[in-house]
Amino acid sequence: MKKITLLLWGLASFLPAETFTLHFLIPKDSCWIESGAAFIANNDGKLQAMTKDDNYPGWFSYSWDKTNVPDSMLFYCNDDKTLAHPIGMNKIGADSIETFPAKILFDLVEDEVDFANALYFIPDAEKYEVEFISNIYLGNSIALDVRDPRPSCFYTPEREYDDPAPNDLLPKVDIFYSIVNAAGDTIQPEKEMTCNETEIANHCTKGRPEIKTQMLPPGDYKVIMRIISDGTEYTYISNVTSAGENGTLDLQTFNKMKNVFKIKSLGSQIQISSTRPSTFAIFNSKGQIIKNGRVNGSANITTPSAGNYWVKVGSESRQVRVFN
Repeated sequence: MKKITLLLWGLASFLPAETFTLHFLIPKDSCWIESGAAFIANNDGKLQAMTKDDNYPGWFSYSWDKTNVPDSMLFYCNDDKTLAHPIGMNKIGADSIETFPAKILFDLVEDEVDFANALYFIPDAEKYEVEFISNIYLGNSIALDVRDPRPSCFYTPEREYDDPAPNDLLPKVDIFYSIVNAAGDTIQPEKEMTCNETEIANHCTKGRPEIKTQMLPPGDYKVIMRIISDGTEYTYISNVTSAGENGTLDLQTFNKMKNVFKIKSLGSQIQISSTRPSTFAIFNSKGQIIKNGRVNGSANITTPSAGNYWVKVGSESRQVRVFN
């Protein structure tokens, strides 16, 4: 038994630790473009370079063992040795800088259905038409998501944000889709999505899939897309409701049909409003849950003190500051 225990212990030491990767899309600025991205973790003053993504221009990444995800981060271009121009959770150029709470965010998204040990951060999301991204946080012109937007959201230094990328720089993307009804029956076996506007689904403009719901009988459906880009495969599922006369809806419209919730601070309280009955949890700046429950319409939650809080409703999270 002792030998077996030692053997198992020895094998465990060779097992790879689970990692968490943060992907970061740099802003269009000469320092960032020329030197790349870096960060300072936990205010330790040490500038740590991130790894350039050779497949998706402008993207950089860094990975940690899940137990070593830093509490806070600020991002800098790698040549900013004076640390004069940080990027945090604020809009670029904001008067005050709020640190990026990596550990709290990791804890918030770890149980998400689409979470695959990676988080994608776009600090100037208003510059992009972001495809295949369903924001868990969208505010102050930043975007943060567990779904991978890189195949359709990237840039090169040679072009402006809203210019199309040259064909030889665009990653090759193949999309296959199938459709099932609410009972789980397949009504459209998997087939390749092409630019054929007579089909139920096509992608003709910037690769954005479009579903023609008027071609579907009234009811609820799931469109299951298998996306292959540069040898990597992704799965994207969109919930679709057809009334038989809705006309054409694209995926951005589908995302808007999901639960919508709003938060705001009212004195020492946080008000949560939700269009659908949903579970909620409120976290303080240390990642501790101070209140959880269920909201149906709206709810006012009293906080113990002023400060920044994270509110998670269903699978989406946002931040709010309480002043009193």
